Amino acid sequence: TPEISSSGDAWRRRRALKQPRMATLAAAVRGVWLSYEALEGKDNAAAVRRCLRYWTVFAAFVFFEAYAEPWLAWFPGVRLAKYALAAAVFAPPAAWGVVDGVFACGLSPLAHAGHALAHASIFGALAVAYDLAL
Repeated sequence: TPEISSSGDAWRRRRALKQPRMATLAAAVRGVWLSYEALEGKDNAAAVRRCLRYWTVFAAFVFFEAYAEPWLAWFPGVRLAKYALAAAVFAPPAAWGVVDGVFACGLSPLAHAGHALAHASIFGALAVAYDLAL
């Protein structure tokens, strides 16, 4: 076909664009199933908490895939490391608590640090603006 060069570069680019979508789709389908089980189960509080943590970790991976990976794509092995980490986090059964560990040890401290940094930056800027206004 005319859009595929003799070296197959266009085909490789199209194939590379589909791979992240498939990994994201697989993790999303698993999250949907966990959510369904949580909503249908009798012990809703613990199961819903586990689902919320799952979706928070999933959102962090999607955020990385959309915004950070393009900046790091030139580094060899980034995509392979991302897939290996996603498989290690999302593939094990929920009872193993891998997602809960990633949430508690990785995302929660990062979220608290980001909140503290944003809080300090915003109120620092407001304090400078107030001092300049006087």
